[in-house]
Amino acid sequence: MIQLDYPPRTLSPNGRAHWRRKAADAKKHREWARLATIAAKPPVAASGPIGMVLTFYPGSRRNRDQDNALASAKPLLDGIADALGVNDSRFAPRVQFAEPVKNPRVIVTFDDAWQPFGAVAARVVADVGRALGVGE
Repeated sequence: MIQLDYPPRTLSPNGRAHWRRKAADAKKHREWARLATIAAKPPVAASGPIGMVLTFYPGSRRNRDQDNALASAKPLLDGIADALGVNDSRFAPRVQFAEPVKNPRVIVTFDDAWQPFGAVAARVVADVGRALGVGE
């Protein structure tokens, strides 16, 4: 799971921001996503599509639609791809919206189906260990 800042309005396709402002915001959010991904160390398959869910937690009920939300998150996906060393064309993102929160954010989770078996098995073993109180 990777937690990122909610993309600013300047990154929306419907935004009318000056190109310098948009470029600066895109660069900043791409780097934040890259660093957050490096810190999270998500396991991904060496080849094939990478399934992910982007859950948007907006600051108010005036949401952007799913297409605009995904387009606004493009710098975030680029930063994740940079950190993973993959082409972002491998991403198979799904978008969902949560209830508004005071601290707007985007949570990126990777689908187990796209992860290598070893990563899934390691997580299952860790979850079972935690449930049994082993290794604490």
